[in-house]
Amino acid sequence: MAQKITESALLQCDKGTTPAQLKVDSQQFFYVAGKLVATAEDKKGMKNIPAFGMCTITRKNCTPAPIAWQDTSQKDDINDMKLLTEKSSCMCSQGGKITIHQVGHEETHSVE
Repeated sequence: MAQKITESALLQCDKGTTPAQLKVDSQQFFYVAGKLVATAEDKKGMKNIPAFGMCTITRKNCTPAPIAWQDTSQKDDINDMKLLTEKSSCMCSQGGKITIHQVGHEETHSVE
């Protein structure tokens, strides 16, 4: 089973030059290892998903423009919002693919 993703998970864009930490604001009450659990609604550029350094497509500073998270939890949700997992990814409208590099916590917390 895939791992749940929490706030401060490390994200990477395949067209960016540096990783960035996820900021969770879609919900404020479900925690794992003392950190908020991320949902598919945590997808706003520069709010939930910070810049990834320079964009190799635009050759300018990255301005994330995420479209929607894919490969979220099959069954588990929080208030009808699917959970992000280590297998989740998100396309950027600039052409990059954002993936989970580190889950954001040390413990094992599986999701369905």
